Amino acid sequence: MIHIDVFFDLFKNSLPGKIFISVLTGMVGSAILVVFFFPLLSANGLLKLLPWVVGFNAALTGYTLVDKTKTSLKHRHLFTGTAGALCAVSACVVLAVAALRLQGVLLITASDLAIMLPIGIAAGWLGGILAVKYFGLNWKSNPR
Repeated sequence: MIHIDVFFDLFKNSLPGKIFISVLTGMVGSAILVVFFFPLLSANGLLKLLPWVVGFNAALTGYTLVDKTKTSLKHRHLFTGTAGALCAVSACVVLAVAALRLQGVLLITASDLAIMLPIGIAAGWLGGILAVKYFGLNWKSNPR
């Protein structure tokens, strides 16, 4: 029987586990910021702030992904952009659910999501580039 600590250590040290934890960091960061600003700002103010929240957390996600995986990730540019997109989608979902539950209105539309996705992809990719330059890695390197 595998204990939960052993499973968590195996998951944390594997490549899929590192990718999951990196993406989860940005998603939770977006959720925390959206929930924090939700009672402080009007709906219009929150929609104006959302691209900044998405951009910051997507860049953090891309940076963390490269930081945790270093040279073991084969297609960094693809993974960092995808991680940024997941961060953008999670921020939009959290805001939509919070607005629907607390105010009874749907704040996020498809056009808002269409704006947030490129921001998340670009910021995640740029965060990955920043990490590659900081750690002195080769952006297009193949580990094998």
